[in-house]
Amino acid sequence: MVKIVHAADLHIDSPIRGLERYEGAPAAAARLATRRALSALADLCIAQRASLLVLAGDLVDASAHDHKTGLFFVSEMLRLRDAGIQVFSVRGNHDAASRIVPNMLLPDNVVELGLDGPETIVIERLGVAVHGRSYRDRATAENLVAGYPGPIARAVNVGLLHTSADGREGHDVYAPCTVPALREVGYDYWALGHVHAHEVLCVDPPVVFPGNLQGRSMREQGPKGAIVVTVEGSGVVAVELRSLDVIRFCTCEVDISEAETLDDILDAVSRRLAMLLDGDDSEERVFAVRIVLDGVPGIGALLAHAPARCVREIRAVAREVGEARIWVESVQARGRAPVSARWTMRAELPGLWA
Repeated sequence: MVKIVHAADLHIDSPIRGLERYEGAPAAAARLATRRALSALADLCIAQRASLLVLAGDLVDASAHDHKTGLFFVSEMLRLRDAGIQVFSVRGNHDAASRIVPNMLLPDNVVELGLDGPETIVIERLGVAVHGRSYRDRATAENLVAGYPGPIARAVNVGLLHTSADGREGHDVYAPCTVPALREVGYDYWALGHVHAHEVLCVDPPVVFPGNLQGRSMREQGPKGAIVVTVEGSGVVAVELRSLDVIRFCTCEVDISEAETLDDILDAVSRRLAMLLDGDDSEERVFAVRIVLDGVPGIGALLAHAPARCVREIRAVAREVGEARIWVESVQARGRAPVSARWTMRAELPGLWA
């Protein structure tokens, strides 16, 4: 049995955006989130006794200029080398434009594939062939799949590609391709990158976007992590997403239809946030939460108070429930109310009423 870990879009040291700094907010967690997620990726590879880690592009942001970012990546790759784990990577649109990546002195267990065209490396002892092509230029708009070689006989073939596939909302078009074209190449697994949401485009063979390693704003909600691919004999037998995010962005809807007072609203918020923590598989993960209060006629209990006070009280409840694990990104209300009340709320705290 061989285990391969597939990750993409690490964006090391990319800032966490859209989180208001307020008393009790876990600012340190936000500052180090992408680094800690990379360390968690290395921990996963070691714990799974993986043979290979494949990285499908965008290790850093194109705008990154601090060489300490590259040094941190190298230090984690050295941990993998000490564990006997090989790493194969390709550059994506951000890597290609980065001033850091071309100057990184990579350990000998890390191989960057194919700047001048698709490159294939066969790991004989594992019976695995890895095929990949890096971007030389950020604006890579051509279909790269057509240039990939056919599969190596008697090997499990893994294709590594940074691509927008057939297009995804919110993502620029790079190296576009289709699932039928990927299947036609004949590989056993396609390790894709660029799209920040986890998605399985095809099951046979698996064609997978792992999503980015760490969400960076409310646009990137839900679990984030890497894929553990299990290979037995001549094929892939299991594909599993493992959550590695340090901060998780999410929306919590709270039913306040039965609320008659602000205390009732706070009790409902407290119960909902407790459920959020109870359902998590980590005791260290921080949640960046957008709270949406919903319910008529209970919404009237909210309108009886100044919005700024409501937000302060809700954040106090979040601290009580989660200690340092819940960060209230914003509070929004949904429901019908008199026009005058809506205007009052907008004036006092823009964004509370949605």
